[in-house]
Amino acid sequence: MVYYKSEKCYQYAIIFGDGSIYQPDEIYPTAKKALKLGRQSIQYLRNYFL
Repeated sequence: MVYYKSEKCYQYAIIFGDGSIYQPDEIYPTAKKALKLGRQSIQYLRNYFL
């Protein structure tokens, strides 16, 4: 999930099947950048748990 934070900044969060949430503190200048890094995080986590 990518969302608008404040002052033209975006963040992302990953919600797992068990209801837990991973939400890093980093902020990004565009939704596109937050989405890109969020997808990279999902891929990393997928590889880590497989």
